[in-house]
Amino acid sequence: MYSTIRADLAVDRRRIIDVWARNRPHFSERRFEWIYGNEANGASAVWFLRAGDETVGASALLVRKVGAGSLARRLGQAIDLVVDPAHRSLGPALALQRAVTGSCGELGLEAVYAFPNARADALLLRSGYSILGPLDRWTKPLRSSYKIDSIVRVPALARAAAAVVDVALRIAPANWAHRSAPGLVGEEVSAFDRSFDDLWSGSRFAAGSIRGERSAAFLEWRFTRCPQRDYRIFRVRDPRGSLAGYVVWHVANDVANVADLFVRDEGAFQAVVGLFARHARRAGLSAVTFVYLGPESIGRHLAAFGFFHRPDEAKVTVFRPDAASRDPGDPFVRRDDWYLTDVDRDV
Repeated sequence: MYSTIRADLAVDRRRIIDVWARNRPHFSERRFEWIYGNEANGASAVWFLRAGDETVGASALLVRKVGAGSLARRLGQAIDLVVDPAHRSLGPALALQRAVTGSCGELGLEAVYAFPNARADALLLRSGYSILGPLDRWTKPLRSSYKIDSIVRVPALARAAAAVVDVALRIAPANWAHRSAPGLVGEEVSAFDRSFDDLWSGSRFAAGSIRGERSAAFLEWRFTRCPQRDYRIFRVRDPRGSLAGYVVWHVANDVANVADLFVRDEGAFQAVVGLFARHARRAGLSAVTFVYLGPESIGRHLAAFGFFHRPDEAKVTVFRPDAASRDPGDPFVRRDDWYLTDVDRDV
């Protein structure tokens, strides 16, 4: 009795929002307009799961442009998989997901990637996805009070201990081992201008990796128009005014959460990270956290700058629509051949 059908985004707007309301009530109409409406940056597609004449689920693809080596390619990001509780057996959900992956030829996609939660892992693997690996979470402590307060219950003692530890954090060798090149200036800005286009087109950072588009137009859509979170932009310029790199971030629980970090080349990486860490410390924040999937060299840079590593709970999976997915040399199925940050995640 189950079937799948592709939605008409112009006609089926209310039906999609109704499915969300039953399963993810925090999804709003503003979110629909942002991802699927007039403000959307690029193509997207939605499929319905039908039980007889009743719509009982939906899933979607967000089409993303990526740079892969010297080539520009199109991938799909699988998002917004929702199924009503009474229909969450494997068969119906599998049919819905296979409708999504079966559209690669029609949409001209070379692969589909996803950030599934724990409940969706088995479904995606049955649908033909493979696991790239877990995301890496790196954290640099800037202040200690948020940890010490949870251990030392006497306020005066906690303040004294935090003062000592904070001095140690500031003078730690990792803070000074990678000084910024002369003339680099870090600053907060309110918008993505043409210099971000120049950075995206000219960057050699993770150049051999599969990197999602970071044009000014895309960044403006992804971060400035996002209805769910307020992002801030920190950029680093060289003496000529060109961008050496940028950090997009937001604050939660007194922590600077880096949503995207992109630089001109690996030589600029330490400078951008160092200037941003100082900026976050001056803002009174307790730590900087960065989550990504990509080359091991990035982790080595972060470790040298005093970041601590632990695997994140989230995994990245990828679907290839042809036999290349069985080739261990295929860059689409090797984690070190990708560079993904929160800019690429479902939100």
